[in-house]
Amino acid sequence: MPILANVGVRLHFCGPESFTPDGIYHLGPAPQLENYFVAAGFNSTGFLSGPGAGAVLADWIIDGRSPIDMPETELARVQPHETNRRFLEERVVETLDMSYGVHWPFEQRLTARQLRQSPLYEMTTEAGAVYGQLGGWERANWYAQTPAEAKYEYTFEQPNWLAANKREHDAVRNNIGLFDTSSFGKILVQGRDALSVLQRLSVRNIDVPVGKVVYTQWLNQFAGIEADVTVTRMNETEFLVLSGPATHLRDLEQIKRNIKNDEFCTVADVTGSFAMISIMGPKARAFLASLTDANLANEAFKFAQSKEIDLGFGFVRATILTYVGELGYELLVPTDISRHMYKVLMQAGKDYELLPAGYYALGSLRLEKAYRSWGHDISSNDDLFSSGLAFGVDWNKPAGFIGQSALAEIVSKGSDRRLMQLLLEDPNEFLLHDEPIFRNGVLVGRCGSTGYGHTLGGPVTLAWITAPGIESDDWFTEGRYEIQTVRGRISAKSSLKPMYDPDSSRIKA
Repeated sequence: MPILANVGVRLHFCGPESFTPDGIYHLGPAPQLENYFVAAGFNSTGFLSGPGAGAVLADWIIDGRSPIDMPETELARVQPHETNRRFLEERVVETLDMSYGVHWPFEQRLTARQLRQSPLYEMTTEAGAVYGQLGGWERANWYAQTPAEAKYEYTFEQPNWLAANKREHDAVRNNIGLFDTSSFGKILVQGRDALSVLQRLSVRNIDVPVGKVVYTQWLNQFAGIEADVTVTRMNETEFLVLSGPATHLRDLEQIKRNIKNDEFCTVADVTGSFAMISIMGPKARAFLASLTDANLANEAFKFAQSKEIDLGFGFVRATILTYVGELGYELLVPTDISRHMYKVLMQAGKDYELLPAGYYALGSLRLEKAYRSWGHDISSNDDLFSSGLAFGVDWNKPAGFIGQSALAEIVSKGSDRRLMQLLLEDPNEFLLHDEPIFRNGVLVGRCGSTGYGHTLGGPVTLAWITAPGIESDDWFTEGRYEIQTVRGRISAKSSLKPMYDPDSSRIKA
């Protein structure tokens, strides 16, 4: 049709775009309102997804929960800045463009950046940090040693940052690494009834001595996992809840919703008041002991304890915890002295060959130890028994906890699902997400969180495996597992226990 050569192109929209900042629609209850549900932001997929979204929302309203697991669509993921008009004008235009492009693994947004920064941002930048963003936070994903390393080269194969990831991963496994984990959420719960509120939420006993840290989950009435947090008892009526940067607003609202009208309990988001520096690795104790007068000996300062120690010219709260499978200390540092503390640690670290490490290393390390991540491996439609976390439940806790009877029923009946760790036997492969998993040639699941297990020697994943019916653990551990990649089905080892340090001797050394 030759006439089209001179017609030109005219762009016309008959209605406004409805892209969300991250390109994923909103579906579910509004976190700050009772009995208010939202289905919005579908844009061009509304006609395609409408019938399914309507069915899910109807079940959600009637039954009190979604029939399928969709944590990525929950409204609670929205950060306050994502409702700012100027932010939306920049980010949503980019979202529209990206929706029609190649969806690269690990792809980073370029617009509306540099909003939320750690107090240590300039210092980690000088150390070679290459940033990604989560919840508006600029986070060091890895540290580059040369300018050529300091950029993303998008691919569906092994990424260009894998060598840096291995360098940092190995440093934490064999020596010592430093993570800037300031983006993690920090929630202060105080008041006469603070203990009662947290006891009702938590599956573990929170009534512990001052300075004790409790790793626990919060459930819904159906025994689904609503939160995965640590709770530190600061004093008799004060507790500090630590949660992930993408979930801390969700966790904050959950605490508020569960405070009864006659209870005296206040909740405050103190994330911006503190930086957090994590010192992880087998030499972490010796390193910190050289910088403080506090007694860090194992007998005096045990795993899952927290106390204030002197460091540099000030004081920090040190907690012995880990998310990497090695002995580790989380240092909670007041923002105003955080730069000083970072300088002290990095300067002293030269004698210990301390290496700054990024979130990609944190991810690969935690996957080797099979540590779960809420929203990736577990969420509100998963239970503690199937996900391998029932070991921490305190069944005899006074007054019990939300979801206790539903969880007890699941434990007594058993389950047809398990969250398992799988390791590809081909070290040259790389897993991304959602790859199909086969057991004895039958499709039984898909990959969840993935990473490269440099210590284990290959790509590793946490994945939900579903049996034909209720089965014992033996069914899940037996059989021949394969993961479908672009090159075909690749054999994989499987385990219900962590493949790395299954008895957790290293973290309590």
